[in-house]
Amino acid sequence: LYMLGSNDSGLLGRRRRVSACSSSSSSSDQGLEDLSHRPVRVEALEPYPLADVAVGPGHALAVTQQGLLSTWGENEFGQLGNGTTTDNPQHTPKLLRGTATSATASPQKGTKRSAPGSGSSTPAGSRSSSSRSVFVRVAAGAGHSVGLITSGRVFTWGQGIHGVLGIPDLPEASLPTHVASLWEVGVTQVTAGESHSAALSAAGRVYTWGRGKYGQLGHGDFNDQNTPKQVSNLSKVTSVIAGDHHTLALAKPSATSGSSSSSSSLQVLAFGRGTFGATGLG
Repeated sequence: LYMLGSNDSGLLGRRRRVSACSSSSSSSDQGLEDLSHRPVRVEALEPYPLADVAVGPGHALAVTQQGLLSTWGENEFGQLGNGTTTDNPQHTPKLLRGTATSATASPQKGTKRSAPGSGSSTPAGSRSSSSRSVFVRVAAGAGHSVGLITSGRVFTWGQGIHGVLGIPDLPEASLPTHVASLWEVGVTQVTAGESHSAALSAAGRVYTWGRGKYGQLGHGDFNDQNTPKQVSNLSKVTSVIAGDHHTLALAKPSATSGSSSSSSSLQVLAFGRGTFGATGLG
């Protein structure tokens, strides 16, 4: 894995390097000294072939081919998922071995599964099974993270502002917490914007939650949503990705769309804030 840019938040995956002239620089200027305009190899992850990587404004996540989760960067809201919060960035990627082991969070016998939208949650570690959970996908927002494991279960952690964790009345979580309302959906992909999240099901349905101020949730309003809600007018979606304040979906044309294109073609659908042409809608 290679990173480039500023290391103020530890995103380069290395300890902060201060130039020799830093002693004569003011403290306000020192934050600009650890920069890399060329890709820098993240040496701490060299022993681990990676399967997925996600980078937010101040933190990053990586999934190894064995399904282990590694995080680094800012951790003010617990977005690194290691059970702590701190104002000091973590400059070196660290594997969350304990969290990955306990994140299976299997229901006890007789436990009723929550329907989508109920918002029930299970913190990673409670009612855990003996087998290790295997992460396959991750996504990073501004202050939160989203993870998907092989069983199709979705976990969120970090800052819960605007309901971005998908769990009502959860302002913050420093450990991956199961979004039980997506339990039976069969999620295959997760993505995160600045303060909203989205998930794609195996049936081609899209579920969104979090901040809705700019319409980025696709529910026809500008309201926040604190539990995952299906985007009713989207179907046959093959991929979804969230920007800061907008969302894009790739979908097969529906029979009623009036499209004259072949059945193998795909449509790009966009919703949310179109600043700087982000939605491509002019």
